[in-house]
Amino acid sequence: MNYQIIADEQELTRFIALLPDTTPDECYYVSLMARNKWIKGTEIPPIASQVQIKRFSTSKGLLVEKLRHLECAKGTYLNKGVAVPQEALGVYITVNPRSYRRAGLRLLKDIAEHLEEEQDFNPHQLALSALQVTPSRKHWFDIDMDLAESEDRATIQAFITSILGDVVTYIHTRGGMHCLVELKKITPERAKNWYIQISEQQQFKSGFDMIGDNLTPLPGCVQGGFVPFVVR
Repeated sequence: MNYQIIADEQELTRFIALLPDTTPDECYYVSLMARNKWIKGTEIPPIASQVQIKRFSTSKGLLVEKLRHLECAKGTYLNKGVAVPQEALGVYITVNPRSYRRAGLRLLKDIAEHLEEEQDFNPHQLALSALQVTPSRKHWFDIDMDLAESEDRATIQAFITSILGDVVTYIHTRGGMHCLVELKKITPERAKNWYIQISEQQQFKSGFDMIGDNLTPLPGCVQGGFVPFVVR
């Protein structure tokens, strides 16, 4: 029996269609994570708090194919010699394309620093780390929302829509939502103060992370026993 990575291929395909097409200089960065908090309180043996199992870059067109490559035999993924359980797995993606050129320039600097300081390093891992932090463009601003126990997604979604209008794609996740704001569609009137209105709101106890370029749970794929999905 194999690990399941793609749980709802139709949902995954619908979401991929929303992503910007990649140019020859661009890719998406994808990470397969295992998190102990998703299996805490169960009979499943614990793992480390957070483990990055696999990470890779891909064009938009090859994303589904590369995700299928992750669906290897159960027990293949290990944490300190212990098999990582299916229930602990989650897939994340950078929804803004990354730049190979910008990452390459950063990689040159990182390698030079490691050589100068005589540190051991893995060029492949340095390259992936460089890609993770070098977006080529900011198509989306991602608001990562952690849902408080007494609150619901629909009410918060209505609040954000009232501020930004119909320019937000909502991803319902295991613990909240990721609210993807399509920046180029924000009207000039709303562009002036939407960030402050959301970041300084006092109406909800739920947390609003306004970093903007987060790793986002991938709709249609697993996330600790939950399957994230898009609501528009």
